[in-house]
Amino acid sequence: MKGQKCASCGYKMSGGESILSNIGKVLGDVAGRGLQQGAMGTNTISNSTRLKCPKCGQVGRWIRDDE
Repeated sequence: MKGQKCASCGYKMSGGESILSNIGKVLGDVAGRGLQQGAMGTNTISNSTRLKCPKCGQVGRWIRDDE
């Protein structure tokens, strides 16, 4: 996977950036409640953890970017 992009605005997030964003988001969520799912792909984690797009602000609209 080369990264992920927002389905709404097309903002592209590199693989490294998406992994770091997801780790931060998951750690923040785990502090509030326990993990309820096993390991998955980063775009699935971004959608399930409701990761917000930094450009348009849409939540949970990530798709895998293989270009």
